[in-house]
Amino acid sequence: MSLKIKLFKTLLFSFSAPLLSIITTSCSLSIKIPKNDQTLGDSLLERGKDITPPNAQDNNQLDKGPYFINLLRLKQEEQGIKINNSIIFDQFSDSLYKINQYHFRFLKDGHALITSKEDFSKYITNKINSLYQIKELELPKTLSDLKIQKIFENDFLNGQSIDSILRQNNILILESSNDRSPIYLDYFLKDEKKDHINIQVIDPTKIDDYDSVYLRVIQTYIDSPKSVFSVIVVPKGKRIEFKRTTQNENIQLTSELSRQYHYKPQNFYNWFYEGSEVSQRIKKIQNKQGIFNKENFILKDLTNESVSELPLDSKVNIIKNSNEFNEFIINPIQKLDHSLAINEITNDFEVNYLNSQKLNEVLKTHDIVVQQLIQKPNKPSNRPTKLIKMPSSNSSQIDLAFIDDRELNFNFISSYDTWNDSLVQKPRIFYQGLLVPKGSQVKMHGKLNFKETNDFLLANKSLYQVKKSAEQ
Repeated sequence: MSLKIKLFKTLLFSFSAPLLSIITTSCSLSIKIPKNDQTLGDSLLERGKDITPPNAQDNNQLDKGPYFINLLRLKQEEQGIKINNSIIFDQFSDSLYKINQYHFRFLKDGHALITSKEDFSKYITNKINSLYQIKELELPKTLSDLKIQKIFENDFLNGQSIDSILRQNNILILESSNDRSPIYLDYFLKDEKKDHINIQVIDPTKIDDYDSVYLRVIQTYIDSPKSVFSVIVVPKGKRIEFKRTTQNENIQLTSELSRQYHYKPQNFYNWFYEGSEVSQRIKKIQNKQGIFNKENFILKDLTNESVSELPLDSKVNIIKNSNEFNEFIINPIQKLDHSLAINEITNDFEVNYLNSQKLNEVLKTHDIVVQQLIQKPNKPSNRPTKLIKMPSSNSSQIDLAFIDDRELNFNFISSYDTWNDSLVQKPRIFYQGLLVPKGSQVKMHGKLNFKETNDFLLANKSLYQVKKSAEQ
C-alpha cells in the first residue's frame, strides 16, 4: 500500500468518533456532533485520477453503504425529514473553495434550532447576506430576503410558511458536508417519545468495509465541498436527545428497513457509480418524450438589472391561442428587449422550439406547455428542475412533473450541463415545454421526491440506455 493511500485511509478513520447522548430543551440547542465529514485537500490525490476497485463491476458485490443510504432516504421521507443542498446555500460552495475556505460551515458547529422568525433571520438570512458582502467571493446579491425565505420553505418545509410552522413547532437544522460523495455525510432519523424526541445520527460508512468504500469513492474528483442540510420539525416543549449509532445498530437498521420497504439493491438507481450521468439521462428522457429544453438566443444583451425582478423559473403556462402566445412569450421578451419585433420573436420560437413548424398551424391541433427559465451569472447552482411526462391512466390527460438529479446525488457529481458553467457572464433565458393534443387536460404533480425520482429513472431505462448489439 502506497504512502498516499495510507495517509488517505488514516484520515478516513479519524473522521468517525463516538457521540455522547446529549439532552437539550426545545428553547436552546447545544449539540456537539463530532466531525465525520471533513473535506480532503487536493494534495492527497491528483484531481481526476482513477483507481479501479477490485470487483467493482462484479454483480455479486453488494455495496452496503449506498444501499443503506437509499433505505435511510426512504425512512426520512416517511418521517417528513427534508434533506437538501438548497441553492440558498450551494450558490456559495465553489466561490468559498476558491478562496481556500475548505471547511466553511454555514451553521456554527453544524446545527441551529429555529424557535422564532428572529432565529431564522439570525441563522439563515443574515448569514447568507454576510456572504454576499465578502468581496473575494464576487457574488452579487441575487436573492432577496423574501426569496431566501420562500426557497427555504419550498425546499425544506413542503411549501408551508415559516410563520405557520413556528406557531406550534421548532425547526431543527443539521449540516453535514463533504467534497466527494453522499456516502460520507451524516444522516438523521427521529424517534418520537411522549416527552422527547430521539435523533439518531448515522454514519453510513459504518456498515461496509472501509477499504472497499475508500477505493470506490476515490474514483471521483476532489471538488468544492457541498453542505447538505437536514431539517426536522419538532414540537415545541419537547426536549431533543442525540445518539450516534454503532456499526451493529446500522447493520440491524439496514435489515429492518429492507424488510419494511421491500427494496433490494437492484431496486435503486445506482447513483454511487453513475451519479455523473443522471442529468444527461434525464435530458435523454426529455428528448424521447418530446420535451424541448433550449436556450433562447434571440435575447443577447441581457443584464443582471434587466432580470433582477424575474423569478428563476416561471410557472408553467399552457398556450392555446395566439393571444396567449403574445401574453406568455412575446410580451415578456419585448419587455427585455424593446427592439425585437413580434414576427422576429415568433420566427425564432418556431425554429428553436417547434421544429420550424408555423405557430398558427401548430395551435390548430396542439396546445403548447411552456416554462421560462433564467440562468444568472456566477450561479452554477441555480440549475432548474426538468419537466417530464408521467404515466397516466386517462388517455385525455397529460400528467407532468419536475425531476431534479440533486435528489440522488446532492450535486456532488454532475456531468457537463450548460447550467453548471460558472463562467457565464450574462443572464440567459431558456424555455422548456412540449406540445400536447388540443383539448388535453394537463395535470401538474410538482417535484418528484427521492423515491419517485428513483422509481421514475428505473422505469424509464429504455429511454436512456444504449442498446447493445447482438454481437456484443
